[in-house]
Amino acid sequence: MSEYNGQTYRPKYHEALVHSEITLPPNAPKEYADRATLWNAVELSEKGQKSQLARMLKASLPNEWSYELAEEVVRDYVQRNFVDKGMCADRAIHDSENDKGQRNLHIHVLLTMRPLTENGEWGAKQKKIYDLDENGEKIPVIDKKTGQQKVDKRNRKQWKCHTANSTYWNSKENAKMWRKDLADTINATNDQLGIAVQREYRPRGETSIGKSSGTICCWNRQKKCSCLQSRNFTAHSTQRTKVRRLKIRRSAVNNASKLAWKSWK
Repeated sequence: MSEYNGQTYRPKYHEALVHSEITLPPNAPKEYADRATLWNAVELSEKGQKSQLARMLKASLPNEWSYELAEEVVRDYVQRNFVDKGMCADRAIHDSENDKGQRNLHIHVLLTMRPLTENGEWGAKQKKIYDLDENGEKIPVIDKKTGQQKVDKRNRKQWKCHTANSTYWNSKENAKMWRKDLADTINATNDQLGIAVQREYRPRGETSIGKSSGTICCWNRQKKCSCLQSRNFTAHSTQRTKVRRLKIRRSAVNNASKLAWKSWK
C-alpha cells in the first residue's frame, strides 16, 4: 500500500505471474528488497507534483523459452544494464494468453530515477554547475540597474550557473543502447537453442527485418513526457495533482465532521 495516497496497487489478474524479484546495488539499504518499502521510500523522497517516480521497461520474450531460462536471461540483462549502474530494479515475468490462444511471455521492470549515495540515501537528480570565465573564475550575476553583483534574500552573492543531471540515465542514447542489448541477448540465446527467430532493436522505418524488442516508459505523476521518446521506447508520467486534490477534499470532509461532532457535544 502506498504511504503517500493510501491506495493499494494490484497486478492485472489476467496475467499469470511467473517470477518477481528486486535486485539492488551494493549501497542500497537491505530493506529495499521489500517491494512496498522500496517504492514508499521512492514516493516519500519526491516533493514536486511533477516528480518522476520510476522508469518502466516492458518487453516481450520468445514464447519458446522455458520459465527458468527467462528468469536467468532477464536477471543477467537487468543486472548488467541497470543494477550495475546504480539503479534499483523491480522486475516481474508474466505469461498471458489472448482470446485467440496466442501466448505473450513478457517482462516488466521498474527502475529508480534517483542515485543512491554511499550511505544508502537518495541523492539529487540534478546538480548545480557554476559557469566559469577564461580564468576559471565564477561569473557574477550583474544587476543592470545598479551595475553591482546581485544578492539573494539572505544577502548571498549570485553567480551564473546551470543545472545538469547527476547521472546519465536520462540520456536518450540509453533507449537505443538498452533496446539493442536486449535484442542481442535474446538473439544470442535463440542461436544457442536453435530458434530461428531474430529480434531487431531498430524502429520500423529504419529496417524491415525482425521484431521490436520492447518499450521503456517513465512513470512520473500525471501526463506524458519525452525523456526517452522514440518509436519503441516511450516516456510517460503520472503526477500527484489528482492525488493532492483527493487528499484536500478528504481533509475538508474530515475537518467538517470534527467540527460537527464538537458542536453536537
